[in-house]
Amino acid sequence: MDRDPKHLQEMILRCFNHFGTTLLEVLQNCVIFNDGAYNLYTDKATRDDNVLYIEHGKPLIFGKNKDKGIKLDGWKPIVIDINDGKNSINDVLVYDETSKDLAFIISSFSDNPLLPMPLGVFLARSRNRYEVEMENQIEEAKKKSTDLSIDELLKGTSSWEIS
Repeated sequence: MDRDPKHLQEMILRCFNHFGTTLLEVLQNCVIFNDGAYNLYTDKATRDDNVLYIEHGKPLIFGKNKDKGIKLDGWKPIVIDINDGKNSINDVLVYDETSKDLAFIISSFSDNPLLPMPLGVFLARSRNRYEVEMENQIEEAKKKSTDLSIDELLKGTSSWEIS
């Protein structure tokens, strides 16, 4: 969110420090074409009840008094009141940013107006980049082969002569 510079800075740093591909979506107000489109998520009076900051290893709680949480009913996310006597903080889903399933569920919150807007890292997985894997393959190939000339390397092990 462009109007939350502290959180935006944290997300930019996460992207910068991530080893691999990253995607950062910034929701930004456009005063010309879409002014106020994100007011529900940026105004102090409504933000806390409509924004869910997701963090790895932390329960999905939100609300002005941090009294609302997200619970899974099967695979369906629902909002619960953690102070109503029926539910507690122990019922709230703890987020795991390495789970593709949870990332998919969280990304679908925008389809349901009863759920808050999630902000944060949806999915973080460390995998080698293409150039690292290519360098590893080259090193492995060098270890397996003897010193050969360019002609011998190009010829390979399965070549034939046409006479």
